[in-house]
Amino acid sequence: MTQDVGGLNIVTDFVVDDRGRTIESLGPVHNVDGNDIRTAAWTVYTDEHETRTARGYVNVSNGVRTLVNPIQISRRSLDETTTDQVTAVIGSGTDVENVFYQKPTLDNLGRTTKSQSFRVESGQDVLIAQSESFYDPRGQMYLSKTYGVNDNGVLGNAF
Repeated sequence: MTQDVGGLNIVTDFVVDDRGRTIESLGPVHNVDGNDIRTAAWTVYTDEHETRTARGYVNVSNGVRTLVNPIQISRRSLDETTTDQVTAVIGSGTDVENVFYQKPTLDNLGRTTKSQSFRVESGQDVLIAQSESFYDPRGQMYLSKTYGVNDNGVLGNAF
């Protein structure tokens, strides 16, 4: 079949590793300010229990890949339950690196009962958000609390 010259290029390409996991996807070509680019998503599997994902774009004419912050890091336990989620902004040169991460607390059934979000500032973890979930004996969530946190990371009252 011959493609219509006036048609759209809607091809998306995927690259997989030796285990069949997608490590790169490139979206259809778009023209942005006179440059042909493709949106991109990259995934790095650092080991069995950590995944790093990033998004950006690729300039089709010169192959330059550009990262668009932030990146996501997900860590899992042996039973594949998510234990940590980190969001990081990667700086370059003299830029400051901004790191945010989330620490879930799980019950024996793998449900999130508490979630705390932190910002790393001058090497210190500063609490920026906290929530709690409560479940009845049948496993249905019956209460969710979100707590206010001031600029110093001090936990306040539930909303």
